[in-house]
Amino acid sequence: MVKEFQSGTLTLGVADIGVDAAEVLTGATLDDNKVLISTSEDGGAPVAIGFRAKKANGKYRYFWLYRVKFGITATNLQTKGDSITFSTPTIEGTVMRRNKPDGQGKHPWKAEVSEDDPGVSPETITGWYTEVYEPVFAVGGGSE
Repeated sequence: MVKEFQSGTLTLGVADIGVDAAEVLTGATLDDNKVLISTSEDGGAPVAIGFRAKKANGKYRYFWLYRVKFGITATNLQTKGDSITFSTPTIEGTVMRRNKPDGQGKHPWKAEVSEDDPGVSPETITGWYTEVYEPVFAVGGGSE
């Protein structure tokens, strides 16, 4: 049996991340008249995405998705009678494994930690967004 991560998806609301960030992530461009142009060739470079999610106990779980490539912005329009309803535009990214191997020669796709996990250094949490988290393994160590 092969157990290897291939890919997943991540959907972000454009209102949550801002139009400027969405443009960078999707490769869309503003023309000289400040009109946002999305083309079939669009697609930004892969990026790492760091975020946190609140757990039921009020503490946070922190994540890095190492390699996410976003596509074009999706805008959904619904018509009903004489009106059009615009839903919040979203962008969808494909989550992939990292090309760079870690200290064990493997290719991670995600890092995650809870602030209340036993033995987690406070510096790991306070520095989470300083830079993309790099796995740390003692030489010859690590778990199988």
